[in-house]
Amino acid sequence: MMEKDALDHIIDLNISVMLPHMFCNEGMTRYRGLFEKLNIPFLGNKESTIKISIDKGFTKDILAKAKISVPKAQLLIKGVNEIPEDYSFPCIVKSCTEDNTVGVKYVKTEEEMILALEHCFNLGPRVLVEEYIKGKEMRAGIIEEIDGSLTVLPKIEYYITGEIRTLEDKLVLDENGNVTNNSNLNSIIRNDRQCPA
Repeated sequence: MMEKDALDHIIDLNISVMLPHMFCNEGMTRYRGLFEKLNIPFLGNKESTIKISIDKGFTKDILAKAKISVPKAQLLIKGVNEIPEDYSFPCIVKSCTEDNTVGVKYVKTEEEMILALEHCFNLGPRVLVEEYIKGKEMRAGIIEEIDGSLTVLPKIEYYITGEIRTLEDKLVLDENGNVTNNSNLNSIIRNDRQCPA
């Protein structure tokens, strides 16, 4: 099916609302933008919002420019500056574009730093080396009402057993390190969160 045929087919379906379930980069950006251009309403943020938030380096920069307190960090770019100049241990090394704590490493030594940088640069060309701030991980959903007002849903607090909440804490993995079927549901069953916080 050609792209134009696919678009015509989507329009002919007379869709009332699209519920995005693709949480890959394309699903969170390009396909939301497509439905926006087709004037088909969808749940969640627009492509322009997601494109900013999908890169931790861009997000941090925008928050800092808006005078919102963020951890000190150095942005490293593959082929430009691959070794941080100023940091202290412990620190966090993270890929700018991964999700679910993929490519987030808690680093305590020079040896761990080398391994973390290698791992993160294998995931993408932009890496943050960030000061470590011990804290809590929370999630807050916000709904925009018809009148434009915002309703904040009850906040969820996640239990952190180590220094940070890892991928293994968020999703149940099989013996090969792959995400299992119903991985998030199995994580919830582990009772690793509390709502309200």
